[in-house]
Parts: sequence; C-alpha cells; structure tokens
Amino acid sequence: VAGLELQALGSRDTLAGESVDPYLVTNLTLGTPRLDGGFSASLSLYNLFDESYQDPGPPELVQDKLGQDGRTFAISVRWSR
Repeated sequence: VAGLELQALGSRDTLAGESVDPYLVTNLTLGTPRLDGGFSASLSLYNLFDESYQDPGPPELVQDKLGQDGRTFAISVRWSR
C-alpha cells in the first residue's frame, strides 16, 4: 500500500512586509496490509525531496519567517485482534 501527498503553497506576505517563496512539499507513505498475528507497519517520509522553505511567523513571535523541517520520517507498527 502506498500514498503520495503533495502540499503546495504560493508566496505569502509576512507581518514585516516581506514575503516567503512558494513551495511544493512531497510526502510518501508505504505500508503493509495486515499480516499474520494482526500486525501492520508503515514508513512515512515527509518532505521527501528535502525542500527548503519558510512560513510567515505569527504576530506574537519576534521572528518574521520560520524555517520548516527538512526531510523527516516516521515508522509505525500496529497490532489489532
């Protein structure tokens, strides 16, 4: 089982009147069907292509642009009866 997600955002203005660049982030999840014994597993890769991007900071922060995470991953193992 596989899932592909694309997240795209256009350029946005910051509170300081600057702007952050548009970006496209790709996420991929690969998983197993339920195996003998009731187990299943998945591997998710977020920001698959290690895109460097920023989001505007909220009003309560001094920082105008917030850098976002590069490539990260998560492993999940589930058990059910």
